[in-house]
Amino acid sequence: MSLFSPLWKTQKPEKKEEAADAVRQISDPRKLQEIAMDAYFPEVRLAAVSRISDPRILEEIILAPTSDYELRRETVRRIDDQRILTDIAMQRQAYPADGDAITRITDQVLLKRIALAEQGGEQDKAVYRITDQHMLAEIAIHAKKGSARKTAIRSISDPDILMDIMTASDEGYTRTEAHTRMKNLTVPEGKLVLTDLQHERCMEIITSEPDRNVHIDLSAFKYAADLDRIYRNAVRWDLKAAALSYLVLNEYYAPENLLAHWKDAEAQRKTIHNTYSNPWKDAQESIEDRLGMEEINDPGLLLRFISDPEIGSRFAADCVKSLFDAQFDPYEEIGPLRDEAFAAYIRNIPAYANQDGNSLKEHLLRLTEAIPAELHDRYGLSVFAEEYGPKKAE
Repeated sequence: MSLFSPLWKTQKPEKKEEAADAVRQISDPRKLQEIAMDAYFPEVRLAAVSRISDPRILEEIILAPTSDYELRRETVRRIDDQRILTDIAMQRQAYPADGDAITRITDQVLLKRIALAEQGGEQDKAVYRITDQHMLAEIAIHAKKGSARKTAIRSISDPDILMDIMTASDEGYTRTEAHTRMKNLTVPEGKLVLTDLQHERCMEIITSEPDRNVHIDLSAFKYAADLDRIYRNAVRWDLKAAALSYLVLNEYYAPENLLAHWKDAEAQRKTIHNTYSNPWKDAQESIEDRLGMEEINDPGLLLRFISDPEIGSRFAADCVKSLFDAQFDPYEEIGPLRDEAFAAYIRNIPAYANQDGNSLKEHLLRLTEAIPAELHDRYGLSVFAEEYGPKKAE
């Protein structure tokens, strides 16, 4: 340092407190700005900032490339002008003062301006400070930054506004977030009750959504009528399949249509060529789960599945096997309709006795032993017993 250099330029540690005290005696704002931007010791730079009140000069210090993080944070704390704070918040080179500036802004319109801006990097912080639901909706639809759109949606609690976003946004990710927020507002059940008009509008939006990239979680739908409507009317096949999966497991849904639903799912499944996922297969498995539910135990329904020549599927045979495993002893507990189910099983799917090793064969042999011999001819058991039963000694 030159012999005649000002004290504030000192690089000697033992002089920094003296230099800071000297700076506190200076009143020229431009001189203080120079010191704040060029002094060697942080204590001297901060002493200069503490003497400046002009918000424009403070802004210039924050945006100067030589300013360090701590100086920027201390400087922004001296600014109250909302518009200057907004300008700083929208300048990425102001980091971390850009985020600190947002915490000092209370004007909702200015916060929205920051959230909608492409420049800057702290749009999310601005969104968190906005409470107006309509402003949040505007941000959700028009913000340049995806995280700002997500944050806005997650701050919305008005179902009508969420549905506006579902229909107004051109961005699939945004519509997904709106659907997710709506679902989270209604789970657990009773947290948010939709009016009949809101519910009808929501159903129309879901059934008419064309984009498969928009994820719609149907788990919040508790009524069979709603799921049936989505299954029948949705324009997307994956939503149809998902609705069917939930529908058939709904305790209030009568099982009379399960056979037709299984066939429809089977037909649809064959049209989908996706190695990783086929929702129609999931729907079929849901129907099979419903058939196996203890509260149903409907031998007549199982009989229809087993006897149908278009199905004849192994899962129905397994349902019968599981359902009747405990019914062999005593025979009186096996009703006539259950006898019919067994007989249809044996008549239509005898090949399974060979395909399943010994377990299924033994199961069917136990059946022939459980049902009285006088009924074997009626149910087609005689041929089975002759073919698979123990061979008599020659």
